[in-house]
Amino acid sequence: MKDNRSLVLNNTLNSDITISNNSLHFSSVKVSNDGNYQCVATNLFGPNTSPKYQLLVNYGPKSVNISGPVSVVIGSVITATLKCSADSRPTSEYGWKFNNQSVLGTGPMMSVIASLENAGDYTCVAKNPVTNISMSKTISLDVTGHSPAPPFQSRVGLILTALLALSLCI
Repeated sequence: MKDNRSLVLNNTLNSDITISNNSLHFSSVKVSNDGNYQCVATNLFGPNTSPKYQLLVNYGPKSVNISGPVSVVIGSVITATLKCSADSRPTSEYGWKFNNQSVLGTGPMMSVIASLENAGDYTCVAKNPVTNISMSKTISLDVTGHSPAPPFQSRVGLILTALLALSLCI
């Protein structure tokens, strides 16, 4: 039985499963084979069902996706948050790269300060720790606008402009 139902071995879903010497054999394990299996033995006194055996099929990552903005305007936000996800069992471990060089950090989320220096390609690498398979996805983050001048510089510029205007009037 699989998942409390009789296991039908002559259909397309279970075409890679056979029974031999009271054992279940998988010629090619698929994600659809994941589930709880039980053996049912029947004799003159009736059926006897074994305890459940949970088969977990580890896989992936099959696909990697990055969600978040692809464009930010300086001043409209302070940081842009990128989130990486992957279809994988067990859950993938995540790492981030900037412009395919420097490693920025680990984890499924990356916060990027909205500045011109941070415009570029962000790559998320998802790695399944059991299957040892890695897959990556890259997005380009476009940052537009002007970086605000530091407060001291803008005040000095304003004062110098006012002094120049006053000196021209005299």
